[in-house]
Amino acid sequence: MSKITREQVIKTNEKCGNGFELDVMYYINWGEKRFEKRIEMGENDVLCITVSYREFREGFVPEIHAEYEKMCSDDGEFTMYSHQSGNWEKKYYLPELTQTRKNASILQKITREMSSGFIDKLKSQYRNSEHLGNLQLSTDLFLAMDYVNATSENITMDVVSC
Repeated sequence: MSKITREQVIKTNEKCGNGFELDVMYYINWGEKRFEKRIEMGENDVLCITVSYREFREGFVPEIHAEYEKMCSDDGEFTMYSHQSGNWEKKYYLPELTQTRKNASILQKITREMSSGFIDKLKSQYRNSEHLGNLQLSTDLFLAMDYVNATSENITMDVVSC
C-alpha cells in the first residue's frame, strides 16, 4: 500500500490540466499514478475520463479511457459509483509515446494538452449513445489535433481508438 501526503497530491495536481486530478485511491491501492476527470452528465450519471498506462509487449503505452458510471448511493458523506461493465466506454492509445517505464509527467502533459474539443466530443458521443446497455467501443480514429493543442515541443500523437 502506497502512501502520499496532502502536499504531494496538491503538487501533483498542479502539474495537470483541464480539471484532471490524481486518482488518490488508485494510487494508494495499486501504487500507480493515473489521472481522472469526472463530469456530471445528469442527475445520477457521470462520465469518468482517466489517463493512465497500459502494458503491452513493446512497453507502457499511455491510454485515455472514458466510461459511464452511475451513482448508486449518496448518504451525504460518501458517494458510491458503479462501473457499468458492458456499458458505454471508449479507449484511446498513444503508441508513439510508448515508454520503457511508467512516467507520470508524460500523463500529466497529456492532461494539459487535451483540448476541450476532444472532451466535448466524448461528452456528445456519450449523450448520443442510445443503447447504454450494450458495449459500444469506438472504431473511428481521431486525429491528434482533435485532442492535443499545439505545444512548444511539437509532439505529434496518433490516437488509436479501439
